[in-house]
Amino acid sequence: MDMEDEEELKRMCANTAVYTVVTLVTCILRMRAKRKRISNCTKQEKIRKIYCREAHFRRVLEGYQDSCQSYIRIRPRAFFKLVEVMKANGLLKDTRNVQVEEQLAMFLSIVGHKTKNRIIRTEFIRSGETVSRYFNKVLQAMNGLRDRYMKQASKEVPEEIANNSNYFPYFKDCIGLIDGTHVDAVLPSDLVARFRGRKGVTQNILAACTPNKLFTYVLAGWEGATNNYRVLQDALFRPQPYGLRVYDGKYYLCDAGYTTMPGFISPSKIECTFGILKNRFKILTAKPNYPFPTQVDIVLACTVLHNFIALEDPDDDILNENVKIDEDTGEETNEDDSNVVDYTQCRSQREDQDVRNEWKELRDQIAWAMWVDYCAKYNGGNTMVKLLGRCGWIIVQNLALDSMKPDKNFKVEAYKMAAMKINMQFRTDFTHLHVINHLKCLRNKFNDMKACLDISGAGWDETSKMITLDEETLKSWAQDKSNSKYKAYINKPLPYFKILQVIMGDDQAKGDFVRPVYANIGSSRSILIPDDDCEILEETETEPQSDACNQPRSGAVNQPQPTRYKTKSKDNMTSSSNKKNQKI
Repeated sequence: MDMEDEEELKRMCANTAVYTVVTLVTCILRMRAKRKRISNCTKQEKIRKIYCREAHFRRVLEGYQDSCQSYIRIRPRAFFKLVEVMKANGLLKDTRNVQVEEQLAMFLSIVGHKTKNRIIRTEFIRSGETVSRYFNKVLQAMNGLRDRYMKQASKEVPEEIANNSNYFPYFKDCIGLIDGTHVDAVLPSDLVARFRGRKGVTQNILAACTPNKLFTYVLAGWEGATNNYRVLQDALFRPQPYGLRVYDGKYYLCDAGYTTMPGFISPSKIECTFGILKNRFKILTAKPNYPFPTQVDIVLACTVLHNFIALEDPDDDILNENVKIDEDTGEETNEDDSNVVDYTQCRSQREDQDVRNEWKELRDQIAWAMWVDYCAKYNGGNTMVKLLGRCGWIIVQNLALDSMKPDKNFKVEAYKMAAMKINMQFRTDFTHLHVINHLKCLRNKFNDMKACLDISGAGWDETSKMITLDEETLKSWAQDKSNSKYKAYINKPLPYFKILQVIMGDDQAKGDFVRPVYANIGSSRSILIPDDDCEILEETETEPQSDACNQPRSGAVNQPQPTRYKTKSKDNMTSSSNKKNQKI
């Protein structure tokens, strides 16, 4: 019985081995037969295919004036320079059937137009496997191109800032701009939820660039639902050279999606290169059907190609403006790690807040210096913000008095109504967003004015409409650099301050006069009772309740001043009078 089982086991093993060999041979034969259907052809057919490829490539380069840029999104001069760099550095090599020029042309056509594999296969008369293989080879070759054409920002002031009076010396410590964008992503169903954000299923990309639209750092692959600040933190906490470099005392400008902190100042209106990048490489505006790691690599490769084109062909039509940068003759990287800020060090919450406040103060100082210089040049030195003159201010003031400002802010209808009235009176094209932005600036200025009034010894002169302070006190107080921005409001006319008090006043309910029914009712002081046709103008003394139980106050009470009333006469004229006869 044992012998029979052993023989049966041997037969099963032999059958399995034979079946496996037959299966492998069949697969190999089918693969070879499929290749033969595509590649095996007569000599005349091979010559015809070669002639068709050459004719197609010639049409791309010489078909019409901008046929090359239309097809591969790059001009002939830059294209052949790219071929030269790839060959010289051993990044790509000619094979027996496919030259480097054709490899790059296929890759650039795919990323430039999001061209399907079957279309490239038809245009270049290649198999789908050949197209995919060389696409991945070129994608890997971008690593060598990155080391030459993408470098992290240095500590020196960029020439675009140093040579522009609009930027220098205000941004003398700025080394670049930070911004983010989203690119559509295609993922397996079990990962879609993680990548779905307010812009759909995307990957979140962080990039740092120079003022002349060159990328210096790119971090791609984060889920689209991720907050921009978290992506920035990831870039800062990565070890060098993979992390974003920030030097001590230097900073990046970034938009409102980020926060002001050491090395970063926001919000700033910046112009980044994402628009140019997506305009050139349409694969970034579509949903590429590649594995997600390949989608991330495509984004990084496109940024490297963008830098290459900007450096080698600064007159490229797709660029918004010419970029003048000295051409590098060799491969080099920025290895200057001195004074690099270490964001991995832990700080207490109070220390972190103090440091953030210092950078916010720096931001405000830069903005104020720019505003002072602008006013000195175009506004006669008057730093007072004006909203279309006094008439525009009065329009907004009247809206505040007409119950259109129920709290700290106006109703949306108030902004729209103000824009409409201003447009009617001044023949402008304001929108409610313009009014909102103007009021934001005015609120900051008004808060500074109120801070000036809190200075010891400062007062308000109603006749001259100014905040007054003696020169000695002002001189000693101004020695503190943090007070420099307040100088513009002291001992200088502020004719619109009262109007600003109405517009910017805090209308939020505070409950200062709340009294429970179980508290003492009535007051020990005399209160004048007006006639029915009188309107109270002002009451010179108020007595808000300060404690929760509203206990009666001990001690003497100052003699109240009479309340002023406005009475209406028969001809509807108004006058002020003091009534002293009616008392409780």
